[in-house]
Amino acid sequence: MKAFTLLRIICRLILPFVILFGLFVVVNGDLSPGGGFQGGVVLASAFLVVYFISEEKPIPFSRIVRIEKALFILLLLAGVLYMLLFRSGAELLRGPLLRPAMELSLIVLNLIIGFKVALGLCGIMVIFIEEGNP
Repeated sequence: MKAFTLLRIICRLILPFVILFGLFVVVNGDLSPGGGFQGGVVLASAFLVVYFISEEKPIPFSRIVRIEKALFILLLLAGVLYMLLFRSGAELLRGPLLRPAMELSLIVLNLIIGFKVALGLCGIMVIFIEEGNP
């Protein structure tokens, strides 16, 4: 594995920028093209770079699946909460608090979707990698 030392160094240098760009796409998804899915794919690529360049595997597959299931439940709860607060006519959020609360909820939903997509894609890739290595 000595032949790949330069590749590992370059990947470790680029990794923080890829993570930062993925988070930027997720957070600004309500204002510009992008959002949870596109940012999640960028974050998944960052995780997969770490997975490929490290000799010991950073996170076991079972933990990825558990976190993704928890994010799915969190996404369902956030969607129900969003519908109850903003679609049922909650009087608490009327007036000057309505717009910031809706923007914050969109950012939170994009973050949940982004991390769920990232973990889902990583889980799929880990399954393919483990099946290829008997």
